[in-house]
Parts: sequence; structure tokens; C-alpha cells
Amino acid sequence: MANVVGEGAAGRSTRTLRAEGALTAIAVDPESPDRVRRILEQALVFAGAAFAAVYTVGADGELLCLAESAGVPRTLCGVRDSYPVAGHAPVAEAHRGRPVWLGPDDLAAQAQSRRVPSRDFFLAALPLRGDGG
Repeated sequence: MANVVGEGAAGRSTRTLRAEGALTAIAVDPESPDRVRRILEQALVFAGAAFAAVYTVGADGELLCLAESAGVPRTLCGVRDSYPVAGHAPVAEAHRGRPVWLGPDDLAAQAQSRRVPSRDFFLAALPLRGDGG
């Protein structure tokens, strides 16, 4: 007879230790230039996502520019290098403080979906706040 309860608890304990280790690794060197990438990689793991990216406002204030990404090639998701701040792209909506959740049907209705090879995925664009607003 298998000890299912004991095996499940051991699995949870291992996952907890891995999560704690990952969070500790992120905090080790907060000034590291690759810290954002490490955080995105953790977001991929913990959210079960295929792609994660961070956009920042460009020097002219008119564009949101891709600062860092992790996961599958962004061309598979139809993600561009930049988007107009005043536009209606999910990243622009998130920049204005509104989280955006789009499913396959929502994505298919967008003009940019013609460039996306895979259409069976969900997209979330979430606002981030930090020193830059």
C-alpha cells in the first residue's frame, strides 16, 4: 500500500523549499542588472505562464518599450518591441492602471492577431508601480 498522504506532504514541502529558495535568490542582489529577468522567470514558474514581459515608458514619453522578457519567443504571442502610451493595446491599458485579461476569443478580435501563429492562449497585462510611477 502506498503512503499517499506522506508522499503528498513531502511534495508540498519540496515545493515550499524551492519557492523560498527562488525568492531568496531574487533578493540576494537587489541592484543586479538581471534582477528583473530573474523575477520574470519566477513569474513564469509560479504562474504557469509561457511568456512574461516588462514595458517601461520610453525617453520621449510617447512609447512603452520592452525592457525585459522571459519565456517563449515573443513572436509566438504577437508581442511587439513598443506600443503607444495613448494606444489601446493591453500593455497601454495596464500602464493607465487597468488590469487586462484576454482569452482566445478576445485576442482573435484584435487586429494584431493576424501575426500570431498560435491563437490558443490567454493574455494578462497588469499594472506595476515602482519608483517610476
